Amino acid sequence: MNPIENDLKVNDNLMQTYSISPDILVQNSNSNDLICCICLNICFEPIFLDCCQKLLCLNCLENLIKNNQNSLKCPYCNNKKFTFNLPNKLINRFFEALLFKCPLCNENIQYKFYHEHLYNSCKNRIKGKYFCKKCHLIYYSNSPNLNDNEIPNHNCKSYINTLINFSNNSILMNKINKLKLKILEIELPKEIIREEEDGSFLIKEIHIHPLILTNERINPGYQQGWVCELCNDEIRNPLQKSYHCENCLFDLCEKCFNYIKTRIPNNKCHNHELNLEIRNEAWKCNICNHIYYKRRSWYCDICDFDACVFCYWKEP
Repeated sequence: MNPIENDLKVNDNLMQTYSISPDILVQNSNSNDLICCICLNICFEPIFLDCCQKLLCLNCLENLIKNNQNSLKCPYCNNKKFTFNLPNKLINRFFEALLFKCPLCNENIQYKFYHEHLYNSCKNRIKGKYFCKKCHLIYYSNSPNLNDNEIPNHNCKSYINTLINFSNNSILMNKINKLKLKILEIELPKEIIREEEDGSFLIKEIHIHPLILTNERINPGYQQGWVCELCNDEIRNPLQKSYHCENCLFDLCEKCFNYIKTRIPNNKCHNHELNLEIRNEAWKCNICNHIYYKRRSWYCDICDFDACVFCYWKEP
C-alpha cells in the first residue's frame, strides 16, 4: 500500500479512536441536533442535508455514498433523492464556539482545534499518529529521530491532487471532493470535463455538445471505423468505443479523453485567444516546434500561431 492509500485508509477511520463525543461536550446544551446519525458523535466537518435539515459528518457521508451506490438514500428521512451542501455561516460559528474536554489530558479545547490538539500537541497523546492541519488527514509516522514535540513532515499534495482530479468518480463523489476542497480553502480548478446526469461528458474546450462513451453509432459511415478529431488517429475497428456526438459525428478517442481530464488549458501560452481548428495541411507548433499533419491545433488567426495538444494542455 502506497503512502497516500494508507493515509486515506487512516482517514476513513477518523472518528473511531478519539471521536468528538457528546459526553465530553463542556457546555450544558442540547447536543442532539449536532450528532451524526451514522457515527453517533458530534459532526466533524458537518454537511447540511437539504431534504431534512439535518447534519452529517463529511467522512460519514462519503462512506455512505461509497458503500451504497445502488440503494442510496438519506440516513435520516430515507429520501432517495437527497441533496447536501456545506452548512451556512451561522451553523459554522455555532460549531466553532463548542468546547470539548480532551479525554487524554482533560484540557478544554475548541471544536476546530480538537483533532490538532489530540494528535499533535496533547502532552498525553499517542505517539506515531498525527493530524495534518492543511489537508485534515490523520496519518502514521514511526520516525525514530523525532523529539517529543516534533511533528513529522507530511506531503499532502498527493491527497489534494486526488480531490482535484475527481473526473473518474460518480457525480455525488465529485461533489464530496469539491466540498472537501472548499473546507480546506483550496481554490477549485476550472472544470474542464463536466459529467452530466445522463452519463455524458461536456468538454467545452473540445466540443459544444455533450459526448457519450459508446460503440453504437447510428450513421452508416462508421461501418469502416472512425477518426479521433483531436489526434487524428484512424480507428479501423468500428466497435471500439469513442466519446461520440451523434449530432455532429464528432469522436474523441479514450486516449485523448484520459489525457485531457488530468490537465488544464495553458491559457498563458499566447497573448490572444486560441481556438481549436481543423488543419488539412502540415503545421508546426510554435511552442515545441514539432511538425504535425492533418491534426487539430489551437490556432490564433491574428498572428498565425499554433499550439499542439501537448503544449496547450498542462498539468494543474
